[in-house]
Amino acid sequence: MKLQFIGLSAVAVFAFAGCSDEEPATDNTKPTVSSFKFEDNDFVDAGEHFDVRATFTDDVKLSEAFFEIHPNFDGHSHGKANLRHSDSKIVPLAGTQGDADVHFDIPGNAAAGPYHMEVSVLDDAGNRSDVKVFGFNILQATQPEFTTVPSTITVSKGASFNVQFTVTDETDLKEVSYQIVEHGHADEAFAEGDVDLDGADDKTFNFDQDFTAPNEAVELEFIIRAYDSDENLTVEEFEIEVE
Repeated sequence: MKLQFIGLSAVAVFAFAGCSDEEPATDNTKPTVSSFKFEDNDFVDAGEHFDVRATFTDDVKLSEAFFEIHPNFDGHSHGKANLRHSDSKIVPLAGTQGDADVHFDIPGNAAAGPYHMEVSVLDDAGNRSDVKVFGFNILQATQPEFTTVPSTITVSKGASFNVQFTVTDETDLKEVSYQIVEHGHADEAFAEGDVDLDGADDKTFNFDQDFTAPNEAVELEFIIRAYDSDENLTVEEFEIEVE
């Protein structure tokens, strides 16, 4: 009986030692960008500032949040005076939920146009969240301006229709381009074109062109982009309902 007791005790000690060598559970769960908002609005004048607020969550422990600004232009460059603006901020976090309030200063020579704010978060195990993208616009006092742009055009299937608008700039227009795309499919153009304005003081451009609607009912978007010689971009769009 004594030998049996000693043997059982040895087994118990071995089992306890084996349990203590188990590795901790691996954290493979990505953190989340729970909410995001511009504290004022999503339009900001060059030379001013704006603030954003975001909330992040993780099942174990947050590490740091990333905020990145970059221009959402189409690759063209005509700039003389203004520069396309980029910026980034990193905010340390802790715990399973955290808020980040971030302040951005926009330089006075930032080119007007659409920009993206990309937001993501890293947890303590190195997992990174999906990147959330939010759009905003930087404004300049002298950027191109559109007038007489229609709000909506309704046209029958296969019928012709006409689009007219005027764009002006105090300095010098350099390019006006357009795209007609199906709603939600901006990468597939139904029609597109551009006009290079090579004069030294092209301050007004009148657009007047006929198009033919597709032979099926569809929602289209007419997207117009106008650049001036100071790198400013203004984007305007309207809907075309094909019935």
